[in-house]
Amino acid sequence: MMSSRNSREGLTRREALSVIAGAALLAAFFPRTARSEPPSEARLRWETLSDAEKARVLSNYRRFKQLEKNQREVIVLRYRRWRSMSPEQRQFMHRNIERWRAMSPQEREWLVQNLRRYRNLPPTRQEQLANLLEGLRRMEMQKRIHVVQQLKRWKELTRHEQVEIRRTFEQCGCTLP
Repeated sequence: MMSSRNSREGLTRREALSVIAGAALLAAFFPRTARSEPPSEARLRWETLSDAEKARVLSNYRRFKQLEKNQREVIVLRYRRWRSMSPEQRQFMHRNIERWRAMSPQEREWLVQNLRRYRNLPPTRQEQLANLLEGLRRMEMQKRIHVVQQLKRWKELTRHEQVEIRRTFEQCGCTLP
């Protein structure tokens, strides 16, 4: 805590806090330990950016700092994971992101709901579905298309029709999922 004597001699408390905040901001923007490259390379890279790119970086940084701490931590973890990926993995991830952006909002919501449903399944059921998916991947294209068409027809049936078909198969000694 600063005394009134210190505030008369130099900085006021408010000025001191703003200087500390500015120093913390610079330290956060140019951390020495978080980067694998020396500060001189970072400075060179910064200087090669156009004014528009610099403005975009600063704007993104300001938005990042406005986030709650736990949200910032999640972003930092995702970025570290991204940096640890091989170039092939990054390219694969980039293609998936582009596909996600190309989807309609309804398709995205459908995908998110199915992923949530999958994550809530018991581990044994998740393993069964993973095995079924792997089996589909190994199939030839024509057979896979045929299976998908059959599944679509099955989904179009009413619940009562599905129960009747299952009952018929069980009488024959067969089982359906």
